[in-house]
Amino acid sequence: DALAAAAGRAAFAWVARRGVAAARPGGLGAIVAGSQAWWVAPVWWVALAAAALPVLGPRAPIGVAVAAAVVVLLSWHTARRFGGMTGDVLGAAGELATTAVLVVLAGT
Repeated sequence: DALAAAAGRAAFAWVARRGVAAARPGGLGAIVAGSQAWWVAPVWWVALAAAALPVLGPRAPIGVAVAAAVVVLLSWHTARRFGGMTGDVLGAAGELATTAVLVVLAGT
């Protein structure tokens, strides 16, 4: 589903927002850490939810909200646990957000 994929990509912006340092000096995390304004991911999530609502119904914004919540929690936890973000955290955020949207859309 395109909505799930787009929500997953928006998750990258949250994990790489300013104020979140790289956990290690080398690697993908160091390249993208702190590269996004804090508001970029929320704007994308709201826009995606609004655009998908007429097509997919009320599950679309619910799915995007669940995805956003999961990514925010993941980012908070990994920043506390690792001292910042890594490339693996970036990938996990995208996959978790995508999965969250798909699970909500598949529910009955």
